[in-house]
Amino acid sequence: MGGGDFEGGYAVDPEQVGANVKRAVATGIEGLSIEDSTGDEAAPLFSFELAAERVRAARAAIDETGKGVVLTGRLEGS
Repeated sequence: MGGGDFEGGYAVDPEQVGANVKRAVATGIEGLSIEDSTGDEAAPLFSFELAAERVRAARAAIDETGKGVVLTGRLEGS
């Protein structure tokens, strides 16, 4: 199939990011990315800690599916 820019995982909460990633993996994608962008001009990036937790949740969700999906995590915050 292919990959997709999954943006911010379509959720803020890491648990919901993981749930959304599982839904995406179920479509047959081979890769996706999770970004740290909030879409809010006043606070454009999630805190580093939250951004990292969201990427960890995405990776855990992929691992739980048993699929070999590639995850790209973008963390620009500090």
